[in-house]
Amino acid sequence: MYFKEVLRKRYQLKTPIYIYPSGGINTELFKPASLKQNENFIISFVSRIDKGKGWKTFLTLVEKMNQSGIETEALIAGDGKEKEVLLEAIKNHPYKNQITYLGFQEKEKLANIYQQSDAFIFATELPESLGLVGLEAMACGSIVFARKIGGPAYYINNNENGFLFLDDDDLFSRITEFYNTSSERKNNLKKNAITTAIKYNSKEVSLNLYKNFTRIHEQN
Repeated sequence: MYFKEVLRKRYQLKTPIYIYPSGGINTELFKPASLKQNENFIISFVSRIDKGKGWKTFLTLVEKMNQSGIETEALIAGDGKEKEVLLEAIKNHPYKNQITYLGFQEKEKLANIYQQSDAFIFATELPESLGLVGLEAMACGSIVFARKIGGPAYYINNNENGFLFLDDDDLFSRITEFYNTSSERKNNLKKNAITTAIKYNSKEVSLNLYKNFTRIHEQN
């Protein structure tokens, strides 16, 4: 939806536009775990470790959460140009023992990270066209906190299937509120997140792509 609006505004298009969502999600892989392995509060960050991708916001959140008395474990997965800067920041972090840097991870291991995470932090400062990692996390039952920019702002309904935030302080406020909410409320958020993500399963989006190509062919 976000990329569709960009195209319409930039090129003044009035013709129908179909956006293929990055191949969709393999919901046979990305699905909730039957049992959470660790009862501690866990937040995760999966991204390229590059400028503007939000890893600094994530580390700030880890500090704020633990300082406030909410013992929080953090998982980081990904590689990139700022990897060494990240590692140095973790080394000097006041809660470095609460942070685990996993490096680049294959899809199967990413699914496990999402499944074990209470919250997934999508902190990019760049306007992602879709943000597939957010949907993958939602499919696994992790609650996504996404910066209100780009694609995620179109599939996350604030306080219904996830949360949108504006800055570091807003993120901390929203995740603290989530942490303190009732189990029933958390379960409803989780169910809504999974329902949203399933709409982007790879089989469904591939079928829709085929239908759209077929319709275009028939019209011409």
